[in-house]
Amino acid sequence: MNPEFWQARWQEKRIGFNQSEVNPLLTKYFSHLNVPTGGRVFVPLCGKSIDMAWLAAQSYDVIGVELVETAVQEFFAEQNIIPTVHQHVRNPAIKYYQGQLTG
Repeated sequence: MNPEFWQARWQEKRIGFNQSEVNPLLTKYFSHLNVPTGGRVFVPLCGKSIDMAWLAAQSYDVIGVELVETAVQEFFAEQNIIPTVHQHVRNPAIKYYQGQLTG
């Protein structure tokens, strides 16, 4: 994976892969996974996917991982969530954002 490629895609707003609706296959089949309510769901390369908001609204603990910090910031802004930003203890180049859906 080339980090510069993905940084450029987000900077240039060339993110056609980002969807404006929750993935219909997610809503149709997620219950078949039998993840317990309150269970943790990992979303790799999450971008600013609204699938994460849908999962959180279903009472799951969502962990998203993203290479491009701009995508993470846009996700929280678009979801009207004010995140708490933490630095990783052993690697200050790594940050993690923590927020909670309201309502």
